[in-house]
Amino acid sequence: AALEIAWTLESTNISLLARPAPAQGVAVLLAERQTGGRGRRGRQWTSPLGAHIYLSASRRFSGGLGQLAGLSLAVGVAVAEALRGCGFADVGLKWPNDLLARERKLGGLLIEGGGEMAGNARAVIGLGLNVHMPAAAAAAIDQPWVDLDTLAGHAVSRDTWWPQCCRRCCRRWSCSRRRGWPRSWAAMRTWTS
Repeated sequence: AALEIAWTLESTNISLLARPAPAQGVAVLLAERQTGGRGRRGRQWTSPLGAHIYLSASRRFSGGLGQLAGLSLAVGVAVAEALRGCGFADVGLKWPNDLLARERKLGGLLIEGGGEMAGNARAVIGLGLNVHMPAAAAAAIDQPWVDLDTLAGHAVSRDTWWPQCCRRCCRRWSCSRRRGWPRSWAAMRTWTS
């Protein structure tokens, strides 16, 4: 995987969507800050400097758009597994793209892309994950939220967590259409209403 870390971007997803997908492998883009971070339906994602994880990954898929079916679920399971593997046992997935812990929003996924029905397709998968929520940023959020610091009871290193997430997601991408992820989903029982 190719990795790039940027200081400030409008959005990691927007930046990767403006570039061609890598011919092979995955392109990963992290930002220290997003000025236009967003979730589904264009909702703003609060993105203060150096506080959270703002990550997007771009990948090409052969075999057409059908290869992207179930990708949101597969990636959501992979991220929840990565968090659980780091000791955050309360993390669940709320369809279609919210990561929850203690019935509060911990993070979100945004999958965008396109392609041909029978040709090449590409997906850009964005992840926003609350790590260290500053009080000023928290005041602007209109829903219950939680961050990794609160869940852990101490300051959590962003650099410890995101590589594990990338590894799990890459593995999940390679098997999501062949095998494995439905069983992981069922075993986790991460559906949250």
